[in-house]
Order: sequence, then C-alpha cells, then structure tokens
Amino acid sequence: MDRTLWPRLSWRLLLYWAVLLGSVWAFAELTDEVYEQEGFFFDEPVLGWFYGLITPLRTRVALALSTVGGVEVMVGLTALITLLLWFRSRREAVFFAASMVGASAIMGLTKVLLARPRPELFPDVDLWQTGSSSFPSGHATGSAALALTLYLVVSRLAPRWRALAAVLGLAFALSVSASRLYLQVHYPSDVLAGLALGCAWVLGVNALYRYASRDRSRRSVRLTLPHEVVAAYRQDAAARGLSDDEVVGAVLAAHYALTRGEEAPHRAPSARVDVFKSP
Repeated sequence: MDRTLWPRLSWRLLLYWAVLLGSVWAFAELTDEVYEQEGFFFDEPVLGWFYGLITPLRTRVALALSTVGGVEVMVGLTALITLLLWFRSRREAVFFAASMVGASAIMGLTKVLLARPRPELFPDVDLWQTGSSSFPSGHATGSAALALTLYLVVSRLAPRWRALAAVLGLAFALSVSASRLYLQVHYPSDVLAGLALGCAWVLGVNALYRYASRDRSRRSVRLTLPHEVVAAYRQDAAARGLSDDEVVGAVLAAHYALTRGEEAPHRAPSARVDVFKSP
C-alpha cells in the first residue's frame, strides 16, 4: 500500500490540507486584526482603484452580481439545490445544506461580534443600501461556499463535469466579491475574510463528513487494490458519470453475487470486467 497509494494521493492530500489550513489561518489573522481595530494597508488603495472604474454600465453589472449573491437569492438557491440533490443522493444533499448553513451562521455571528463599520471613503458613492456590519463579507462567504460545495458534489456525482464546475464556480465567487468592492460596501479585507471563511468551513465539513460516512469495507478494498486496478475503475467511473464509491459498490456486489452462485446485479458484471482487467 505504501508503494502504490502514497505516490498517487500525497499531492492531492497535501493540496487539500494546505488550502484548508491556509484558509483557517487567513480568516483567523484577518479577524484578529479587525478585533484589535488595526487597519490594513491595502484597503484604501484598492477601494480607490475601484472608485476610478465607476461608470453607469459597470454599476448595473455590479448591482446585478450583488443581487445574485444576496441573501434572498442564495437562500433560494440553497433550498432548490438541496431539494434536487435529495432525489439524487441524500448524503450529498445533507452535506450541501450543512456547508451552506454553517458558513452563513459563522459569518453572521462574526458580523455581530465585531460590528465593523462600512467603508465611507467616498461619500458620493451610494449605490447599495445595507444596515449590517462590514466584516466579513456575506456575499463573498456565500459565493465561495456555494462554488466550492457544488464543485465537491459534482466531483463525486458527475466527475466528468468537475472542471467546468471549478471554472464557473471560481468565476462566480470572484465576480460577486469584486462587485462588493466596486459598490464600496466592503473593504478588501472583508472580502478576503469571507472567501477564506467559506473555503475553510466547506473543506472542514467535507473532510469530517466524508470520513464519518464512508463505508469502511469499501475503503479497505480500495486501499489494497493495485495501482493499475485503481486507475482502471476511476476511468470507468468517469466514463459512466459515477463516483468512485458507486463503481466499487457495483464491483463488490457483483463479486459477492458470483461467489454465491447467484446472478450478478444489473450493470455489475460489466463494471467487474472493466475494473479488474489489466490496462
């Protein structure tokens, strides 16, 4: 296992935990600075740069992006996606709802505790009305959580679409976050904290949820399979639009049925042949 598993998974695990721990550290550092009421050297220059970009057309675009990333739309999207996922995979539906609700709850609590005032560098800019505090950005938190959660869900349920989910999700989160700076309703540090919070919470929930819900027998079989077999069933999963767990489950079901002299479940024999043949 050490010879086959480590070379294949080490870089992915390192990247995953680097992003998770880096996001936690970034959010903690930014929160501590705001709590100590210390400023950030980049806040005013960045807002000044966005102020110089203001035009009627750009303002309409920014307002549309902020509306899409607002509370009403995000709550509706969360409810709709959770409902759709419930009919496809209840585990993924629960994961999606826990990720979105948890990130929003932490964001709201942080806003109340720190009560950072909104930017007022340019009094002539009054494009978006809001009464909540500034840190962290709720739009950045929600858009980051939505993008990352959907990417993880798509990676498991429809891995062939995960690259598209990553590109669209990243574009959505960055666009919504930039719109908040353009409208002068957040400091850049608010937006960075929101993005870090969204990523940290979703990745943390994903790590705990996947570990707690994973079938131990399937994990044991997966770890003991040779590298060539693992590569084969992952290719098979991508071709079928299935997750690794679903392909391994089909293989185990077919093997169990055949060892008992029974007819293999539907679609399992082909999965068994595709998976266990040598590349």
